[in-house]
Amino acid sequence: MFTNAINALPEWFPNTLLVKCEKKNLKKKEYLFQLDEKATDIFFVERGEVQALKPLPNGASAILQRSSGNEFFAEADMFFSHYTCDARVTRKAVIYCIPKQGLEEHLKRDNDFSMRFSGLLAANTRKLCSRMERLRINRARDRVLHYLVCESDADKVITLKSSLAYFAEELGLEPETLYRTLSELQKENMINRRGETITLV
Repeated sequence: MFTNAINALPEWFPNTLLVKCEKKNLKKKEYLFQLDEKATDIFFVERGEVQALKPLPNGASAILQRSSGNEFFAEADMFFSHYTCDARVTRKAVIYCIPKQGLEEHLKRDNDFSMRFSGLLAANTRKLCSRMERLRINRARDRVLHYLVCESDADKVITLKSSLAYFAEELGLEPETLYRTLSELQKENMINRRGETITLV
C-alpha cells in the first residue's frame, strides 16, 4: 500500500500520511461516495475518471467537478462533515483515499506542506470558477475558445485526457455541436488539431 501510494501521489506528500492511504479500484458507474455520506477522506485519482454530481429537480445531474489521471478530488469536502454531492466513476479508476484527520494534522504542523496544499486548492478553485463562467457562455464557439485559452499550457497546447464525447460533456455541448465547432475553427486556422492534441494558432 505504502509503495503504491508513494509512487502515485505528489513527492511533497509526507510519508507518514501516505502510509494511511487506502487504494480503491472502481469500475465505471460505481460510486466513490454518495450525497450526505460522512466525509472521512479526500481522494487522488491515479487513473480513470470520477465526477462530482449534484442532483437537479428535473432528475438530471450537474457536474461540479471532474478529476482524471493524477488529479485530486473532493478536496473542498475536507471542510464539511458530510459529502455535498455524489461521486460516480465514469472511466475505470484507481483512486487513493486520503484520511481527512491525518491530512488536517499535517496541515496544522507542517508549514511547507500546508503552503503546497493551499496552492493546490487555489489552482483547483480557479479551474472550477473558469468552468462555471464557461457554462454561462451561450455560443458554442466562444465556449470552446474559452476552454482552450484557459486550460492550454504556455505553448497554447492542450491534450485531451478523454474522448471528444467526454470533452463535449465537460463543455455542456452536444457532441455533434463540438465536432462542428472544432472543424470550423480549424478551417479558419484558429486551431490545429491532431488526434487528442489541440493547438491555438
